[in-house]
Amino acid sequence: MSTKAQPKTPITAADICIITPTKGRHKQLDCLLTTLAAQTQPVGKIIIADGGGDAEALIASHQDKLPVIWLDCPQPGQILQRNYALQHLPGFARIIIYFDDDIQLTPDAVAILLAFWNAQDKAPAGVSFNITNMPKQPDNMFRHIFVMASEPRGRVWKSGYNSPVTGVKQDIQSQWLIGGATAWRRDVLENRTNEGIPSRWAITEDLMFSYPVSKSGNDLYVCAAAKVLHIDNTPTETFKAGIFRGNSAVLWRYLFVTSHSELSGIAMVWMILGQIAGRIVQGLRGRGWNFGYALGYAKGLSICALSKLTRRDIREFFD
Repeated sequence: MSTKAQPKTPITAADICIITPTKGRHKQLDCLLTTLAAQTQPVGKIIIADGGGDAEALIASHQDKLPVIWLDCPQPGQILQRNYALQHLPGFARIIIYFDDDIQLTPDAVAILLAFWNAQDKAPAGVSFNITNMPKQPDNMFRHIFVMASEPRGRVWKSGYNSPVTGVKQDIQSQWLIGGATAWRRDVLENRTNEGIPSRWAITEDLMFSYPVSKSGNDLYVCAAAKVLHIDNTPTETFKAGIFRGNSAVLWRYLFVTSHSELSGIAMVWMILGQIAGRIVQGLRGRGWNFGYALGYAKGLSICALSKLTRRDIREFFD
């Protein structure tokens, strides 16, 4: 369904509602709320969608400085928690910002994004903040050969690979937006449901949601000056974790590619073969956990082949 652009009417910070899904990550959430309290333009409402049911006291400790409420979610899972929070939006909210609980904002991040939003000729469908501390993915001939080029930013290639939208040096218009640091126009979220697929790692859920929004003719942007940090406590990479993540990455990518006729399953397989080769090279250079990713990618490809041959839905194999 195409969502028509709203007339250009100024948005204020009071028109913004933030939704943050969380589960058992009190340290990260506390830091996020602290940086939200320091914003030069305070937002109208903040909803913390708690999948663990244990963050109420933490939320209460911030309510003297923030218009924040705690929402006890019946089911855990980022997508399910966001969807549940959407049912509790205040009537005044015109823009909804999704923040993951491990995001930290510079003091003027909201004000800058708001100014960018209002400066566009027509109301954007979505605008991402610029995560400035993510590892830079080099753009080289190898990546171009295997249909996973890192430049230009914000592109979705035939293989289903989405080039990065973080660490941008200037504002860009993009074909997709990240899930955990993006402002959306309210009607976009109300008219397009983000499917809550059970999985421990929904690696492409943001791509699967945002790419069709762009395909429908809506404008998506990344605002370079609206800077945030991604501060996570991801465990050290291990061989076993690499198998899981590699396998999950392939299955989710396959689901995305097969959902769009302009994308190519053959190009996706070629890309994954390139990723396997790259991981093997990294493993031989002393980073042994990369062999786990290579094995996970290979496992994922075999499952995709099984899914196609038996006509079973790839979702049946998600872990």
